[in-house]
Amino acid sequence: MPNLRQLMMGAAGGESYTPGTPDATMYNCGTAGDGALGNDTETPNLSSMTQLGVKDNWATIVNGSRWTVGVKSGGTLWAFGSNYDGTLGDGTTVDKSSPIQIGLLSDWSHVAIQGGSSCFAIKTDGTLWAWGANYAGQLGLGDVVGRSSPVQVGALTDWSQACVGTNTAHFIKTDGTLWGSGYTGTRGNLGDNSIVNKSSPVQLGALTTWARVNNCTYGGCAVKTDGTLWGWGRNFYGEIGAGTYRTVYSSPIQVGALTDWFYCANTGFRQRVAVKTDGTLWSWGGSVNRYSPSNSSDKTSSPVQVGALTTWSDVWGRNGEAGGVAIKTDGTLWGWGDNGQGKIGDGTTTKRSSPVQVGASSDWTNPDVSVHSNTVAIVIDT
Repeated sequence: MPNLRQLMMGAAGGESYTPGTPDATMYNCGTAGDGALGNDTETPNLSSMTQLGVKDNWATIVNGSRWTVGVKSGGTLWAFGSNYDGTLGDGTTVDKSSPIQIGLLSDWSHVAIQGGSSCFAIKTDGTLWAWGANYAGQLGLGDVVGRSSPVQVGALTDWSQACVGTNTAHFIKTDGTLWGSGYTGTRGNLGDNSIVNKSSPVQLGALTTWARVNNCTYGGCAVKTDGTLWGWGRNFYGEIGAGTYRTVYSSPIQVGALTDWFYCANTGFRQRVAVKTDGTLWSWGGSVNRYSPSNSSDKTSSPVQVGALTTWSDVWGRNGEAGGVAIKTDGTLWGWGDNGQGKIGDGTTTKRSSPVQVGASSDWTNPDVSVHSNTVAIVIDT
C-alpha cells in the first residue's frame, strides 16, 4: 500500500491513486478521551500501539488532537472521535467513539491534512473538499463559516495535496503550483507575501516545481522537485532553518543549498524535522523541554543531523506539541517527545528526548502515519 508521502509524490508527477488494498489495518495509541481511539470507549488511554478492530480495509488516515478521519480501500470516508467543530464531517457536532461512514460516496482518494481542526480531502476526480473549523477562511470556501459536512472548494479538478495548521491551509496542484488560504497575520503564515487573510485559495508565486508541502503552526515548509528545502512564516526559534532568529519570512525562502531533501515536517510550534534521500534524520528550531530528536535543549537555526544513522526512511512531526514518529528502512517504528497518555506508543508515559523504538516489530513497512498532540494513528498492510 502506498503511504501518504508516496501518494504525494505520485500526484506531483501527474499520477492518481485509488484506494484498493484489501487488508490494511489501523493501530492507535494515546488518549481515549472523546472516543479518540475509535474503540467504542473513552477509557483507558493506550500506551502501546493497539489494533483497532479487525482488518478493516483502511487505506489512508489523518488524526487531529482527539479525532480521526480515514478512507477505506473501497473509497468510502469514515471518522471517529471529537466532533467539536464538525471535524468528523457527519453533519453533526456529536462525538463518535467508533468509526462511522460519512455519506454514501465511494470516490474519495485520501484525506490530506496534518493537523488543526479543519479537514480536507481529495476525490479520485481531483476535486478538493473541506469541512470543520473555518475561523480565518482556511477552508477556502470564500467565507469564515464552519462546515460540519464536506463541501467542494471551487470547481477545479487538479488538486493533488492539502494540509492545514492553525487556521491556515496549503495545497499543491497537479501542475506543481503552490496555493494557500486562511490566516496570515504579521508572521507571514500564509506565505503569499501579505498580511491579509485569504478565504479562497491564492497561488504562492508562479513556480510549478513544488513536490511536497507541510503546513506548520505559524508557517510552512516544502520540498521542490529538485530536492531543495524551503520555508516561510514565523522564525522566533530558528524554525525556518535559514540560519536566523526572529526574522519573519512572508514568502518561501530556500533553506541552504542542498538538493537531497525528501520531506519536512512540523513538530510542535518551534521545531522542524526532516529526512534526506540518503536516509539521514535532521532537526532544527527551538527544543521544547529537551524533546527534540537531537536530544538537545539548545536552539539551532539551521538543520542539524540527528545521530549518524542512514537508515531513516520517513518522518512525521507531532502537530500541537514537540515530538514525532519515524520509520527505519528495516521496518521498525520509532518515536520521541512528550509522552503523556502514552502517545509515543512504547508502553510507557516516559518523555523521550531522542528516538526510542516502539515495540519490537519490524513490519511497519510503507505505513500511512498521522501524529497529533494526543494520539498516533497508523494504517499498515498486515
